[in-house]
Amino acid sequence: MKHLPILIMALCVITACQSSPNENKKTAQTPVKTDSIPVELPPTPKKPKDKLIGKTSTGKSYIVERKEKEGKVSYVLNGEGFKFAKETKLLSHADIKDILTADLDKDGFDEAYIIYDCQEKGESQPVISAFVSYKDRAFGPIYVRAASAKQLKGYMGQDSIYVKNGQLIREFPIYTGDRYTGEKQKLTYVLKAGEAGFILKPRNP
Repeated sequence: MKHLPILIMALCVITACQSSPNENKKTAQTPVKTDSIPVELPPTPKKPKDKLIGKTSTGKSYIVERKEKEGKVSYVLNGEGFKFAKETKLLSHADIKDILTADLDKDGFDEAYIIYDCQEKGESQPVISAFVSYKDRAFGPIYVRAASAKQLKGYMGQDSIYVKNGQLIREFPIYTGDRYTGEKQKLTYVLKAGEAGFILKPRNP
């Protein structure tokens, strides 16, 4: 009986060594594949440019400059090559993303079309400011007529404004509620001389 405790201990060791390998597998955790879940990072907002230059066909330049003082942003328009041009303060309701030049009235001198990065779901603020060239000696503002309610039906921003074949064109997607219809509205702008100055107005092509 003296050897009974030693015999019991030996049996316990043998039993532990012969335990089912499946029991050990139960405790092992299946690694989670982290690379199978794509992580979508928010887009990095583009910093507005401090200077935009619109070159004319006659070698002059319209220059838009962004200024910031005490947290307030403002924009001014200057001209290079215009003998009597003066610095002109621009609207600052939104960042300016582009300046285009075109001769819409076919007088041989390009106008400047300043494009705002408006994000509102409606044309409550201007998306275009325009300036006419007075025979390249100076420039002055053009009255820009807003698009009609019919022309803006389904409008929710996302404008694309460009010059093609001597025309100033504006396109934007048409929505029904919050759903994109798959169609786009296309407007072309016409420049006419009025009694008190020049008028830029949109029309359907």
